[in-house]
Amino acid sequence: MILVLLDNLFFSAKINQAAEQSGLKVKYSKRADEAFDLARAEVPSLIILDLDAAKCSPFDLIKRVKADEEMKAIPTLGFFSHVNTGVQQQAREAGCDRVLARSVFDRNLPAILSQIS
Repeated sequence: MILVLLDNLFFSAKINQAAEQSGLKVKYSKRADEAFDLARAEVPSLIILDLDAAKCSPFDLIKRVKADEEMKAIPTLGFFSHVNTGVQQQAREAGCDRVLARSVFDRNLPAILSQIS
C-alpha cells in the first residue's frame, strides 16, 4: 500500500493508474493528521506528498513520520512545482527522503511504483 497526501485530482488519477499497473493499493488523504493515523494503522511501502499542497501540511507529516521510531523507515517522496523555489530545501530539512520536480515525478511515476511492487 502507498499513502498519498495531496489535494490535486489530476495527480490522483495519474497515481491511481500507475498503482493499478503495479498492483499496488493506494490510500489518499488531504490532511496530515489523518495521513499519519493511516500510516500508523497500515504501514505503507511509500508515502507520496504533494509539497505544493499547503492546506494538506505535507511538511508536518514528513516531520511526524520521521520523528516516530516505528515509522521513520517509511520512504517519503515529495514532488513540487519547479517555480516554488525553496520547497526542495524545505522538504529535505523536514526529512523527506526523495524530492522531485513535478515533471520528473510525473514522467517517472510508473518506474517509481514498479520498484515497490
